[in-house]
Amino acid sequence: MATAFTIANVLSSGVRVLNHDPTKKPGRGTLFFRSVRLDFDAIATSTGTAVAVNDTYQLFDVAVGDIILMAGINVITACTAAMTADIGFTGSIVDHFMDGFACNAVTMAPTVTTCLDSPVYISTADTLDLIALAQSPAGGVIEVWALIGRI
Repeated sequence: MATAFTIANVLSSGVRVLNHDPTKKPGRGTLFFRSVRLDFDAIATSTGTAVAVNDTYQLFDVAVGDIILMAGINVITACTAAMTADIGFTGSIVDHFMDGFACNAVTMAPTVTTCLDSPVYISTADTLDLIALAQSPAGGVIEVWALIGRI
């Protein structure tokens, strides 16, 4: 059975959500990068739950009025199996930004041609999510980022 790891579960492994505001107006900027680095083995250790195929990971909150312009994955440490990932919203389009991205090789990928509808206006508070497909993400460390505009 797949596990849905909440933001609290992910943060318990020592993960920090980082914001970079190029406008130099912290908290008031209209354009910023948000990123989170997931160490799947650390998440499994901190939660006491083995990571597996079809698990969902809430990455970070997105607020009403945010516009996610693009999102991507930077593979820091390749997963030991041929894990692929979707990035999107589990309540609607699970592969909104990335569909089946291979995380078993060290790569960096912005929004790719397999994306669906980008950008997206957030009309209801939500979370950006990653779904592990095809294989377990064990052994992997990935960074997921998004370029967000705020109205």
